[in-house]
Amino acid sequence: MGGAAWTLLEYLVHRFAFHCYSAVGRRLHQLHHDHPSDPDAERSSLSTPLFALPIGCLLIGAAGVEDGSAIFAGLLSGYLVFIFVHYAVHRWPIEPNSWLYSAKLRHLTHHRLENCNYGVTTIFWDIVFRTDARAIGERIRSETG
Repeated sequence: MGGAAWTLLEYLVHRFAFHCYSAVGRRLHQLHHDHPSDPDAERSSLSTPLFALPIGCLLIGAAGVEDGSAIFAGLLSGYLVFIFVHYAVHRWPIEPNSWLYSAKLRHLTHHRLENCNYGVTTIFWDIVFRTDARAIGERIRSETG
């Protein structure tokens, strides 16, 4: 459950905190967009412990030690998968037959267009909220012709 919840959290934070409503989030995230392969421009991993501890405490308090810890472990596992995928798509040569290739193409499209493909670890929420680059392209084509 925590892993699935992570994918939604990843999407929401990326879309709204890093691209819409938070001036600080937008400014820090813009450094990453300006210098996508520069490890110094990737600051989200520095702030994670600041958010993780209170979230873990809230989950344990709300759901109990066993369930809260399990959900929190799933969230942290999802975050680790995100770190791995994000690092790989920016810094590894990925061949077209690799399982990471579609993630790389989606994420590089996000860097080029910025108003789509907010999910890094999954395309699911982009499809649900119609922010997948293909869905946006279909809407634009249907509006113009």
